[in-house]
Amino acid sequence: MHFSQYLLENNIVSEESMQKALLEQRTVRPTVGQLAMDRKWITRQGIFKILIAQNDPHKTGKRFGEIAVDLDLLIMSQVEELVLAQNHPSNFIGEILVKQDALSVSSLIKALSGFNKILKAHKASKAES
Repeated sequence: MHFSQYLLENNIVSEESMQKALLEQRTVRPTVGQLAMDRKWITRQGIFKILIAQNDPHKTGKRFGEIAVDLDLLIMSQVEELVLAQNHPSNFIGEILVKQDALSVSSLIKALSGFNKILKAHKASKAES
């Protein structure tokens, strides 16, 4: 069970609020370039080189990571890690719901506590089987 499902099934947030929060979670994601800079794998100048190269007609259709590898600014394993990180939500659904005033901080804490109890009980029952 996902936390978002728990919140809905226990009527802690409305379906409309959850849909709005999930949409924000999907749309607010860092760029591969930003993630690479955060890891200090690439400089701002490197980012500019890649962005300029993306306008080159010979590189049309190439993604940021592919160009970074072509320019020897990143290696493929770094690009793969960055893409995985990019697809992992950087904002937790509970944080978004609080920010959108769909959930109070105290309600979030209470819901997380209840959700953790369910997870622990599920884990314990699996261990017994």
